[in-house]
Amino acid sequence: MLTPFEDLANVRLKFKNGAEANITASRLTFEKAAEDRIFQEDAYISLDYGNQTGKIIRKTGNEIKQEEISIEKRSL
Repeated sequence: MLTPFEDLANVRLKFKNGAEANITASRLTFEKAAEDRIFQEDAYISLDYGNQTGKIIRKTGNEIKQEEISIEKRSL
């Protein structure tokens, strides 16, 4: 894009069990980001490891509920 090297990479993985994953890596961003977003039939899960925050949005019947979750940093 901007340099003679790979500035951005994006891949979509499709698994035998029907699950799909989109993975993106970019050298062009000014902000560090480490995030997961998981989509399910009845829920959306967003995890932000840099800010140690997360949320689960669930659909129950006709209601949509959001729940905040914490991500604890651990040393291995």
